[in-house]
Amino acid sequence: PSEVRTPSQVRGLETSGRTPITGPLHQAQAQRMPWPRVLSVSHAIWPLLLTTEAPVRCLARFRRSVDLIIGEQIVALVVPSLRNGPFHIVVERLPEPPCGGAGSVVWGRAGLQLGTWTLLLADSFVLWDPRPRWRALRLAAGSLARVTAIVNREARRLSSPFAAPAPSLAQRVVTLSAALRAASGGALREAAAGLAGWGPGLTPAGDDFLAGVMLGLWFADVDTAAWVCEQLYAGAALATTSLSRAFLRAAAAGLADERWHDFLAVLGDPDAHGLDHAVKEVVSFGASSGFDMLSGFLWLTAQRQYLSC
Repeated sequence: PSEVRTPSQVRGLETSGRTPITGPLHQAQAQRMPWPRVLSVSHAIWPLLLTTEAPVRCLARFRRSVDLIIGEQIVALVVPSLRNGPFHIVVERLPEPPCGGAGSVVWGRAGLQLGTWTLLLADSFVLWDPRPRWRALRLAAGSLARVTAIVNREARRLSSPFAAPAPSLAQRVVTLSAALRAASGGALREAAAGLAGWGPGLTPAGDDFLAGVMLGLWFADVDTAAWVCEQLYAGAALATTSLSRAFLRAAAAGLADERWHDFLAVLGDPDAHGLDHAVKEVVSFGASSGFDMLSGFLWLTAQRQYLSC
């Protein structure tokens, strides 16, 4: 569950011995620039922020987010409208200047320094748990049919290759289906490599589909999901981008963003209250990434009777 910590608790219990923030802090004070407040942090990246002084560099900046690399880990600063995610730090607004530049993770009395940026901890910020309660989730009768109908309507307005699969894509999906039935590590890795990096998008469509398949595996059977997802991730990791690897790594570990938490929870509602809204929230992520992920999830759910691993 998510956990609320006050800044004093964090500093008192978990950041003793950290190097105080010096120059950049005073420079910001001199310019009278208020520092953005941290509203929530994913539990999955919290240990990284507490225990490392690894270098920080800026990967890319967008209108509502900034992707950083801390050591080997992607960390995204996002505004509240993008909500919590497996490697998100949610801030009330993005810091200035446009990119944090080189630097390291440093804790000080005022807050957290990432590169040349200083972030304050909100009075009550949340450590958000990106792992759904997989064993408690259920699928109510009729929910999947309603989801499929909504997705089919949404497909008409999207240019995703999964909205109208081409023969080359269909063959890749057939290969993945055969690998799942065979429960062979080698076949799973090969099938994932065939999808990884395929298609358009900042995170390629094939990667998004695979991420949805992984979440579907966790939803279908927690006891077998870890091994299957490990094989899929191993096959995909070297065939795609660093940002896609971060999403795939999170999905392989059974981690999902807040939109997916809401969607998975409402699947178990016999009356499907809020299902339309939850599906549209998932689909709205990115240009077509949300749609592609949900396509993978629905495809896997339809394949679940074939899983023997």
